[in-house]
Amino acid sequence: MLSRWKQEFVERSPKLFEKGGGGQDERDRRIAELEGMVGRMALELDMKKKYCGTGTRAGAETGAGSHVE
Repeated sequence: MLSRWKQEFVERSPKLFEKGGGGQDERDRRIAELEGMVGRMALELDMKKKYCGTGTRAGAETGAGSHVE
């Protein structure tokens, strides 16, 4: 079994390093698309946080854990 795997690897390994082999261009395109999506979502989240007034100190501003008499 190991010798069969080695033989297949030796036969197919040059394809891994060919230009355009293995769908590298498609992966790069998909990665760029996902990175753009993450950037848009992060921007949208920041805008929503500012609109709702929920910054990093939201707990302190709403009185969570503090009591004033």
